[in-house]
Amino acid sequence: MSRFSNILVHVDSRAATHPALDCAADLAKANHGRLTIVDVVPDFGWRSRLILGGYERAIENVTQGKSKLLKELATPLTQQGIDVTTKLLDGHTSVEIIRLVMKDGHDLVVKSAKGQHSQQTGFFGTTATRLIRKCPCPVLILKSDCPRHCGRVVAAVKPAPDDETHAQLNARIIRAARKLTSTGEPHVISVWNIYGESILRDHMQEAEFQELEERTEKHAARNLEQLLEPFGMSAEADNIHLMRGEPGHCIPQFVEQQEADLLVLGSVGRTGVAGLLIGNTAE
Repeated sequence: MSRFSNILVHVDSRAATHPALDCAADLAKANHGRLTIVDVVPDFGWRSRLILGGYERAIENVTQGKSKLLKELATPLTQQGIDVTTKLLDGHTSVEIIRLVMKDGHDLVVKSAKGQHSQQTGFFGTTATRLIRKCPCPVLILKSDCPRHCGRVVAAVKPAPDDETHAQLNARIIRAARKLTSTGEPHVISVWNIYGESILRDHMQEAEFQELEERTEKHAARNLEQLLEPFGMSAEADNIHLMRGEPGHCIPQFVEQQEADLLVLGSVGRTGVAGLLIGNTAE
């Protein structure tokens, strides 16, 4: 099985605790991989340069302080035998992280959902949202109270055998879920529905609609079986779940029922206003 071998973790070196770093270190150790710890000196903009007296000296102090703290975070990990590098970036956090991912070929980015001083409402901060939207490699976003090890992992897939982009994404989702689960196999959930169901139900005979339901469900089951086959998994297994409904409702409900530690999903199709952010189902 392929593993995460080149992990990047973003930390706020001012914070008292670093759950994202703890998780990334565990993954690096388990996968015998490299770990790069990064923090960012923000771009305060030209107004700050004009208004703030001693701007250059202030930036130098921030840079020295962050660099020192990064080294302090790396030292105990190095003593544990992990291959650790620290890098202090300058600029907008999401942009600089993505640049580094592309430059150094990182295969996983780990980050807390929100920074200490985030003004964003909801689960994600600005940087986390931008990374999900733009980062070319998988992104692991963690709540502040997340468990250190993921015992129950759920992978949400949408089989689409005629769509190569979706097929590749589904495969990446399953591989990532397998890498991130600490025990056994992940749960795989796929949700099917009938597009325009309410309209069709009103304009079809009951027998015709029932036949449509049966054909649609069989088609969804066949596609899921084809998706799972290369991974040695079967749609009949207890950890495989084919559900009917709306993905945005069924997936969170299933995650809650399973008391899952982690949800792995992707976004390809972006339609409508919500799709401009992350992807309709992921959003």
